[in-house]
Amino acid sequence: MKRRYAEELSLLPQVWKAARRVDVEPLARALSDIGGAPPILVASGAAAAVATYCAALHQLVIGTLARPMSPLECIGVGPRMPDHALCFFSVEGQHPDVRGAYRVLAGERPRNTLVLVGREQSSLARQAREGGGAALFELGFVGENPVQRNNALVAFAVVMYRAYAAIAPRGLPALPNTINDLLGTDRPYRTLKWASSGLWKRNMLFLLHGPFGAPAAELMEARFAEDGLLPLFRTDYHNFSHGRSAWIEKRFQEIAVLAFVAASDRALADRALEFIPESTAAMRIDVPHAGPVAALSKLVWGMLAAGVAAISLGREPLPFRPPPRVPSIYEVPLDDGD
Repeated sequence: MKRRYAEELSLLPQVWKAARRVDVEPLARALSDIGGAPPILVASGAAAAVATYCAALHQLVIGTLARPMSPLECIGVGPRMPDHALCFFSVEGQHPDVRGAYRVLAGERPRNTLVLVGREQSSLARQAREGGGAALFELGFVGENPVQRNNALVAFAVVMYRAYAAIAPRGLPALPNTINDLLGTDRPYRTLKWASSGLWKRNMLFLLHGPFGAPAAELMEARFAEDGLLPLFRTDYHNFSHGRSAWIEKRFQEIAVLAFVAASDRALADRALEFIPESTAAMRIDVPHAGPVAALSKLVWGMLAAGVAAISLGREPLPFRPPPRVPSIYEVPLDDGD
């Protein structure tokens, strides 16, 4: 188990370099073409973290609203929103959930549809080719090695950042040269393993973040659920003050707190963390960046934290595989009045 996770960590610098070399010009053109049509970004599981990240990038660069949705939510409201673009994200392109949403929705507006898949020659990519009209991007980061599927989320986010940076009127801050520069430490695994050991002995984890922390929270929520780790509650620092801090005050002996802190929200985090009792197991991860680069740093930290938690609790940090009967749920249609 530890050897497999060590392999995942060792591949991260290579994934970072590879994602920085991808030609993003075609993707940037496609994003620019749909700029006037507010996009619905469709993804499920851990890939929803990338959709959430891209929504923030789109709003920051293009200045129009972008909305991440699950495939089910998109099926429910998508047909009523014909003026929106659709962007489908899938790490492997095999899951029946996102494929079903594409089948239901993409035929209505192929010229306003983007499909991004981490694996070449996937079922979702075949659907996009056969349907015609959709802009298809196969990033090719996912092979047969299962740990590549986790790191592919990082590659997705890096490629999307570079594509949006290419069309941003004022540009975006340059990405750090190395993954360690992004994380702000040369030894992220050792740092996290040593500082977080007390967190995983509690019964639940409370995750706090600033305005660019939602993608990391989305990723950790998915990984903690799929690996059967701890119940995870997530909130930003403002919502934390809307009564959620009372939960910690009443059950401080059961709860662990993990706080993501960016350079831009450090003062806010300092004030919010004053509400946490001293006896609560708590850890803060400070990243030396702001805005969307900080969001990317937190995303990687979140992936690492989920892996460290899985190892500490004796779980295998591998992608979720649904039981055989679960996929049939994606075939149940919605009533028109839903």
